[in-house]
Amino acid sequence: MKFILSLIGHFILFVLLTVLTQVGGVVWLLSRLMLRWWHWSYRWVVFPVLYLLVWTMLPFFASILGREPMPLWATENAAVQPQSFLMVLANRHYVDPKLKEEVLTVAQQLRVDNPDLILTYLDANFPFVDGFPLLPHRSHDDGEKLDLAFFYKRDGELTSRAPAFGGYGRMASAEDRELDQAQKCLNKGYWQYSLLEPLARPFLGSGYTLEPEATQAMVRAFARRKAIGKIFLEPHLKSRWRLNGYNKIRFHGCAAVRHDDHLHIQL
Repeated sequence: MKFILSLIGHFILFVLLTVLTQVGGVVWLLSRLMLRWWHWSYRWVVFPVLYLLVWTMLPFFASILGREPMPLWATENAAVQPQSFLMVLANRHYVDPKLKEEVLTVAQQLRVDNPDLILTYLDANFPFVDGFPLLPHRSHDDGEKLDLAFFYKRDGELTSRAPAFGGYGRMASAEDRELDQAQKCLNKGYWQYSLLEPLARPFLGSGYTLEPEATQAMVRAFARRKAIGKIFLEPHLKSRWRLNGYNKIRFHGCAAVRHDDHLHIQL
């Protein structure tokens, strides 16, 4: 019985680590095999050390199969950064090289008018295998999608990071006389459409206000790029920011989640 329970526990960990990081399940199995072959004084360090070793090698193998990691921190020539390094450790920051090039180009364009602007990316894609789901997203499974944070001011100062730890959940809700797509989706029974808002509320930082001018400039810059095929943005923000002339800025459907807390771009 003890053996069966242990087997079930290892299986659950394998599935969980695979869902969260794509490669973590395989690394867990390798670490278990290593512990059976060798006696280690500090057994608990085997998995994290092995995982970090594999993590450092992933960019090389991912590039062979057509994906590259987004920058790990912003530099003068690459004004792009992750919202959370935990997301990077989970390998959720890989994209098609063409998409990476587009993001870096737009980041430099925005800095011409405002040198303080740094693009902050959220979820991208895993390093391997088209069709492998990046939960909880419905897409983000082929290297061609990327989520970006809006720009905010915190206590009056421009910041490139979103208020929430993971970057999602700080909604710019519809105002009076604007189309309230979130309520329409809820009325149709799509309960998950606004689920991120209450989940993120306890983790939101204080003193943040949306910086519409910088965010609009970012949306327009991506909408003008020929390589960008679709942009998902909540309909009321598209109208509020006078972006109706850009056909590639679209409503994503009620089966997804709200896009008034981040911008979704794809090739």
